[in-house]
Amino acid sequence: MYGLIPLVGADYLARVMPKFFNHAARLPSSIIGIFGKQVSWADFQILPNNWLVRLQYLVIAAGHGGGVYAMVKNNG
Repeated sequence: MYGLIPLVGADYLARVMPKFFNHAARLPSSIIGIFGKQVSWADFQILPNNWLVRLQYLVIAAGHGGGVYAMVKNNG
C-alpha cells in the first residue's frame, strides 16, 4: 500500500498544475492593483497548454517510479 502514496501525490499535483500555471501570473497584478496601479498581466500564462500536458505526464511518470521504488523498498 505504500506504493500508492507517491502515485496519489503525483496525481494531485498533476491536477492542480494547470490552475497554478494559468493563474499565478494574476497574483502580482492583483497585489499591485490594491495600490492603484494597473498592470496588464491578467492574460499571461507561465506555460503553454501543450507544455503543461507534457509536464503533467512527467509528474505522473515520476509518481509511478516513486510508487515502484516504495514497493521495492518496503518488500525488500
